[in-house]
Amino acid sequence: MTMTTLVGFGASSMQGVGDSQGGCLRRVDLHCRERGLPVNVVNKGIGGQSTAHMLARIDALAPLRPYDLVVILGCNDLPRARDGNPAIRSSLDGYTDNLRRLLPAIRGRRSLFISSFAVSEERTGITPALFADYMDAVTGLARTSGYDIWDLYRETKDTVTLLLAADGLHFNDQGHALIAARVSAWLAAA
Repeated sequence: MTMTTLVGFGASSMQGVGDSQGGCLRRVDLHCRERGLPVNVVNKGIGGQSTAHMLARIDALAPLRPYDLVVILGCNDLPRARDGNPAIRSSLDGYTDNLRRLLPAIRGRRSLFISSFAVSEERTGITPALFADYMDAVTGLARTSGYDIWDLYRETKDTVTLLLAADGLHFNDQGHALIAARVSAWLAAA
């Protein structure tokens, strides 16, 4: 079997914030190791980053090619009430412009885009209507960029409170386990 590189790209949700086991990609790595699968897992998730930050670091992925790719962007770009960091937020137009450049540039041999999941409006100040607009835009752009899509937002929006960490912004252990299981199944389907 040939060694495959799996790159995870995004912000804190990809990095693993909220998970006692190190995050969904760490769980995928453990799954592959336990089964003797030839997969080199590389986590390029950096907490707090917006799509503008991610655009600035796409060259760091070049040495890893060829790779398969999993993307979870998070919601750092989304404007919110009571905002402690408005400088990194993007309008919907700015967000989509960034994604039009980002998604095709980082695409791998196979690429899976996982939408963000609904967050707590009470804890984050992000309204459900705004969140839905941003998720609709990003999943559409990922689809036209040739990504496999997992619309995690739509799949979990009615039950997401069971999967959220106490901060209302990140997944808990159960949420990361859900993502890891789906990513592992996607890898196995190759």
